[in-house]
Amino acid sequence: MTDPIHEFLSLYRVEYSKNPVTVLLLTIVSVVLLADLVLAILTKGDWFYQCLYFDNTEVFMDFFYSLAYSMEDQYGYWKIIYPPLITVFYGVIGRFSLPYTEITGVRDLAYDLRDSQIAMMYFIVILLVSLYFMHLAYQKVLAGKFRTGYVEALFLLTMLSTPVIYSITRGNSIILCTVFCFMFVLGYKSDSRLVRYASYVALGCAAGIKIAPVFLAVLILRERKYREFMACAVISVAIFMVPFVFTDGGLLILLQNIMSHMSESTGNALISTNDMIAALGRYMDGMLVNALQMTVVAVISLLVLTITLLDRKMAYWKILVLVMGCIVLCYNTGVAYVFIYMLVPLVYFVAEESALTRFNLLSVIMFATILVLLPWPVIRSVMILIVMAVLFYEGIRDISTGRKDEGSVTADSSG
Repeated sequence: MTDPIHEFLSLYRVEYSKNPVTVLLLTIVSVVLLADLVLAILTKGDWFYQCLYFDNTEVFMDFFYSLAYSMEDQYGYWKIIYPPLITVFYGVIGRFSLPYTEITGVRDLAYDLRDSQIAMMYFIVILLVSLYFMHLAYQKVLAGKFRTGYVEALFLLTMLSTPVIYSITRGNSIILCTVFCFMFVLGYKSDSRLVRYASYVALGCAAGIKIAPVFLAVLILRERKYREFMACAVISVAIFMVPFVFTDGGLLILLQNIMSHMSESTGNALISTNDMIAALGRYMDGMLVNALQMTVVAVISLLVLTITLLDRKMAYWKILVLVMGCIVLCYNTGVAYVFIYMLVPLVYFVAEESALTRFNLLSVIMFATILVLLPWPVIRSVMILIVMAVLFYEGIRDISTGRKDEGSVTADSSG
């Protein structure tokens, strides 16, 4: 009789020899998730509360607060920081839900909406549709590269990851935003004009939900397709700006609300670079902290733009790490669900890499820290910064080497 453990180990070694990167990533995440489950059982659930910063009174409330505050006086009275597209979308759902909501008058309307079966149905449908399209994106990127079991295992572990679970428990629209990011990345290089323009619409929708994904448009510039970039810009700006007509606000008041919200950051979460630097406010002058925040964001953004546009050798998944890493660290508030953006480069990393080099091992560890439950979110941010620093070095080296090679060719031709 065959020993099941021996048979499993033999099969594991075979699979590992074929694709050590994917197998190692799945192994690390699976083992840590099992350990998290054991810790959760031993601590009677307290481990999950610590890792997810769970508040049982606020489950799904990002969604229902948005419904309540998006129906009227969105930017003037409620000081909403969301773009007008998602605000109008929430407002429509709120108005459709309100006639079926029992208003108690003794608490925030958002809690009454959460108790409404109709409003909860809208939330569940949006969530399920978003996860379904994310699953399709995984299948599209990984099609033909792995057996179906690998794709499903990676998606399942993604659904059990901290960013996804936290996004769901908060009821945040970032899952829907990430789906639109996937759609753009999958379509902007298509030979079909219809698919390309549909991807530009998807980018406009992503920016209309969270603003920061508009940074992905630099990928079109990397292809040196300037007319396509202008078309994308026009479509995205139109999708972003037109919904203001149906609100009480405009671009300036939205920016004012965002800046006011950012100025209230205490740095306790230590997720974004602004949060990390804000934590220094206890030891440094406030003006110096603000100047340092802007400088760090500007330097990281400039390096990402330079390498994305000029380094023609860098692997595509690495470019995605730089762009999405910049979005996560520089252009978001310090909430754990922002790491969900890193699922986009994760899928392309798995699709493109098979050899377990030292840098790929470092990248596996980074993606694993993003997926697993950790009590300190700053670990994820630090890992992203470390990987980005290595890519900065690689990119600057490639650009310098490329210019030297061009100079040598020019000299030989003139000689």
